Amino acid sequence: MTREEIIIKIKKCLELSSSSNEHEAALAMKRAQEMMAKHHITESDIEMSKITESDMQAHDSHKVPVHIVRLANLVVRAFGCGYFFIMQYHNWRNITHVRFIGEGARPEIAAYAFDVLARQMGRGRKAYLAGLSRRLKRANRAKYAALWADGWVRSVSAKVVDMAMSPEERDRIEMAIARRGTEKMTLKGHKLKNEKEFEAFLKGASAGKDVHLHKAVNERRRSMLS
Repeated sequence: MTREEIIIKIKKCLELSSSSNEHEAALAMKRAQEMMAKHHITESDIEMSKITESDMQAHDSHKVPVHIVRLANLVVRAFGCGYFFIMQYHNWRNITHVRFIGEGARPEIAAYAFDVLARQMGRGRKAYLAGLSRRLKRANRAKYAALWADGWVRSVSAKVVDMAMSPEERDRIEMAIARRGTEKMTLKGHKLKNEKEFEAFLKGASAGKDVHLHKAVNERRRSMLS
């Protein structure tokens, strides 16, 4: 029997220990305590077993754009979980994934929401790029597009209502992230230096002002089911 299977058995016993039947409750608690002692499992281990994870591709490079970080931040605020980035080598290049971590189904929902918003942002960014002059240098096009995306995410983020987490839940998530030994990521950002760059940022912010997180997620879910 694996450690995970043992913890599941202990949790079931702990659930039975709240039974209205005093005899049944006492036996269940005794059984749980015996298994915890035998397999060196602590109450902290039981609490940490509530933590789940869910991954989503974030960027096709090891350098993470600032707007991707902001997008991950707004999603975890909305769904009450944490996140960290991981690199995976695929087809001769490093791909960055964002891993959402939290209790129950929250990480899975957060990953889904991140994917929905990233796709929506990507479509808007592509349309914005199509409207730029072809005479612009490639580096400038990339910079303006990144600033547009940053403006878009900031605009959406301003409307997100944080999901409350208890201090205990937050501590468990932080502990779980620390245990994974997360890698230090290289961030790629651009500072606003001139009027054209500021204009790109404002256009992104304008495009994002009508985006609502939960509405976008629900619309995508409906389209997948139809």
